[in-house]
Amino acid sequence: MTLNVDIRARVGSFTLEAAITAAEGEVLAVLGPNGSGKSTLLGAIAGHLDHAGRHSEVTGRIALGDRELDRSVPPERRRIGLLGQHTTLFPHLSALDNVAFGPRAQRMPRAEADDIARRHLADVGLSDLAERRPAQLSGGQRQRVALARALAAAPDALLLDEPFAALDVQTSAQARRLVSELRDKVSVPMVLVTHDPMDAVMLASRTVVLHEGRVVQQGPTGEVLGHPNSPFVAAIAGVDLVSGVGDRHGLLQTDHGTAGAIRWSGRGDELRPGDAGTAVFSPGAVRIHQAAHRDITMIDTPPNTWTGTVAHLESIPGGVRLFTTEHPSIAVDCSSMTAVEAGVRPDAVLSFSILAQDVSVRRSR
Repeated sequence: MTLNVDIRARVGSFTLEAAITAAEGEVLAVLGPNGSGKSTLLGAIAGHLDHAGRHSEVTGRIALGDRELDRSVPPERRRIGLLGQHTTLFPHLSALDNVAFGPRAQRMPRAEADDIARRHLADVGLSDLAERRPAQLSGGQRQRVALARALAAAPDALLLDEPFAALDVQTSAQARRLVSELRDKVSVPMVLVTHDPMDAVMLASRTVVLHEGRVVQQGPTGEVLGHPNSPFVAAIAGVDLVSGVGDRHGLLQTDHGTAGAIRWSGRGDELRPGDAGTAVFSPGAVRIHQAAHRDITMIDTPPNTWTGTVAHLESIPGGVRLFTTEHPSIAVDCSSMTAVEAGVRPDAVLSFSILAQDVSVRRSR
């Protein structure tokens, strides 16, 4: 069955307007900064906002298959599982009893509920820890028990609210693999709220980006993260986005005033002269060279090539991110070794280039 949502949700002075769809067996990623409305969206779908008092209200339509989930349907009757970054396991119950809680609450015989719980614990690789209580488990193990518990209740949809945020790097990688495996085994729509584009890349076929309570872009994950439609979404995706117009050679030309122009060639749309368009590329795909002895304002340079004066440096894992005075909106990443070899330092004049195959060019629509 498909989850269809088209709502306007108010929580205090904040208002969310969003329309999303998650198909059976699909993971839909929802990206956005803190305060963009991600958790509000999940709360509305789960039914928590409808019963949160006079300071919240949900209008519009939420449907799961042929079931309408209006405010008359309380959370416990929606058959929607919710897994957050902080597990809410019952501390006095074993892992087995925590997982069996949902089936037992649905008045299933204890033996049958326990069998279901054991099967789901096996699915998450915790069969041998069934008798341990939450305090005896690691953070990653508790998260896996929580996921097993959500699935044991046989939900018609699953909501994942930053499920990897509280885990360390190694454990979060294991958790992602687990969700990926379960996605292929459990044919229910899943909505994954995250701040990390890597979650969307690894798990989601489609992605929605929220900003200040509005959907600013949605579509196939490769399209949304591979070619954002705005500087905001580009920042979320961690890529550079430049805008310009097509020149007589079919290249995208971006005008930087006294800094001259950069002409961009890449894969994607063909541009006609005067067409508005954008180019997107990864900061790490840019190559850095010691500058040639020439005027840095010249525009008759090859495509995807420019020169600039280092204005600002930032430390990133394993290297450096730099920005130039002439092109301050373009971030360039390089390894520490490359930075040393190229002479990266404040006020250094450097040349930059990027292969056409690493640039995505789109006509503005």
